Amino acid sequence: MKKAIILMIVLFIIPLVMAVPPITTQVTDFKILEIGYPNHRFFLCNAPITLHFQLYNATGYHKTTTDGYSCSLHITNTTGDHIYTNDSLTMDTDNSDFVITLGSDLFDIGVYPYIIHCNNTNTGGYINTELVISAGDIEEEQKTINYIVEKSIFTNAIGIVLLLIALLLIFIGAADLGIKEENEN
Repeated sequence: MKKAIILMIVLFIIPLVMAVPPITTQVTDFKILEIGYPNHRFFLCNAPITLHFQLYNATGYHKTTTDGYSCSLHITNTTGDHIYTNDSLTMDTDNSDFVITLGSDLFDIGVYPYIIHCNNTNTGGYINTELVISAGDIEEEQKTINYIVEKSIFTNAIGIVLLLIALLLIFIGAADLGIKEENEN
């Protein structure tokens, strides 16, 4: 039994001791810029898409003016090929949001990852998310995806709990074998 307990302790401690310390880098005189965008990803096929986004100071999350910033948008297909690139996004009429309207003929039905990157001489930031182009009821598709995600999280949690129970039973069984061996001796 003592051997089984020592083996368990060693197996749990070795990965902790062998772990590589995190790499830390220090950046000076560069501030992070947060890019705020509407949290909707679903759009209808054959309809124009308009994206608005705003710039925020990441230290206090105060909206910042867009003066002096340049922003770019890169949209790719699922194989990573660029299907749209714009390296000089324009601002709306009140100069508070960057805005871009994408044509209705640009997308087929599918998922399109995109990156928006903004910077000036001393601050910058980016976001990456995706556009989901659909032929049907967008709200129903969103509900379906949310349901699938919730179920997969629940299923994974149940799987982890069952795995932990199985490991516990294995260690209890190993400990019982150690006790039996000691009693026989």
